[in-house]
Amino acid sequence: MKKLLRVALFFETSAINDRKLMRGIAKYSRLHGPWLFYNKRHPFYMTQGHSIWQQKVLPELKAWNPDGVIAHVNSRKAKELLSFGVPTILSALVEPEYLGSTYFADDNAAIATMAADYLLELGFKNFAYCGYHHQFWSNERCESFVSKIAKAGFKTNVYAQPNLRSRGFMQEDQSFLIHWVKSLPKPVAGMACNDARAQQVIDACKLASLNVTEEVA
Repeated sequence: MKKLLRVALFFETSAINDRKLMRGIAKYSRLHGPWLFYNKRHPFYMTQGHSIWQQKVLPELKAWNPDGVIAHVNSRKAKELLSFGVPTILSALVEPEYLGSTYFADDNAAIATMAADYLLELGFKNFAYCGYHHQFWSNERCESFVSKIAKAGFKTNVYAQPNLRSRGFMQEDQSFLIHWVKSLPKPVAGMACNDARAQQVIDACKLASLNVTEEVA
């Protein structure tokens, strides 16, 4: 009988891509297992819950004694998972240059270039980008998007995300987003770094009484 391997999973289950990854992992385990899963949902974009991660999740995982880890986490949490010394696969949220571990990543330049090409083909002349300044993958997408738009002879208005540390992070960021979308020349075509950020921009447009997609595409 094959050894029952213990594999820890860390994914944001509210994200459809993460759920697809988990279904793929489950399918693989049925074909090549058996695997026993330790599965914890955690919000990988936010850092407020890091004390819970250190005080509860990591000790619990250590006691569980995993044979491997597959995780969609930020770099800080990734380094702590790597300290367990078991085979670990990390996601695109981790900066690969200082983590020397197996990881799966997106082609951020290709994603941004595809978005820019699409918006340029629609004939827009005003462009914007909204991302997360503290996420390297978002910055990579921003750089490629701005570069592609510049080569076409246009300028991109990049959202200057404020440094928010209060408990009202989301509310404060939303107020800045509303002011930003109001200030953009119209009609404007924009790229958000991901679906979650795009929804926040759409919400800001609604609160600013701006029409999506006629004024803000």
